[in-house]
Amino acid sequence: MSLIFGSTAAKHWYPEFREPKDLDRISEEKHMTREVEHYWNEAFAYVLANNKDATYVDPDFLYTIKVSHAAWDIWWDKTMFDIQFFKRKGCKLDKVLFDLLYAQWELEPGHRQKRVNLNVKNEEFFTKTVTRKYDHDWLHQYLAFGSEPMHNRIRRDPGSPLCSEKLWTALSYDDKVKCALEETYVIATERFRDKPPRLAKMKALKNLITSATKGWFNLFLIENYETLRAYDDAYWINKLKELEC
Repeated sequence: MSLIFGSTAAKHWYPEFREPKDLDRISEEKHMTREVEHYWNEAFAYVLANNKDATYVDPDFLYTIKVSHAAWDIWWDKTMFDIQFFKRKGCKLDKVLFDLLYAQWELEPGHRQKRVNLNVKNEEFFTKTVTRKYDHDWLHQYLAFGSEPMHNRIRRDPGSPLCSEKLWTALSYDDKVKCALEETYVIATERFRDKPPRLAKMKALKNLITSATKGWFNLFLIENYETLRAYDDAYWINKLKELEC
């Protein structure tokens, strides 16, 4: 059994999608030509068992496959563009498939990369590998939307950067967005302050997604990328101007 996925399947479901350059199939058959490529890993068994269409991978699965790739810097801009396209079409994440695929990608040599370990004390986490003009915790306080940084509300231990998924889940959606933005603004100010604010923000978002986070926070950044990207940054830009005075 095999199913067509990739851009050919997207074009089938949504005629306005870009023209495909080749044909991708989910299949255990290991066969590739210039026109047809067959792909297989254990996670794709879930797709074959649960797909509703007999020929093309269902839209929600296409979206989930794209989201599962976004944590790595491989054709990243194209991947994020497609994710926004599928979201605008109302596609939803299949969490079971996402978890299966993510575990598979972590085993792929091209996907392996060092991830930040948050399960340490602050003094171990804030090493000298990043040149910082400002203290990291001070920046969080300075750029906070409220009286204290949003990440304080999701940290069980103030002495460690490790955050709690349970505390995160209890936040409102607006507070989750602000929490993600605060982290983005801090990274942008720390690492990309030599760039124009808009470019610094975009670089920080990509850095957070592809290098600095994983798990539930990483998934939130990916699925809400457009909201974070389009957010009015006037507050942060004004704070930057004050820093430069």
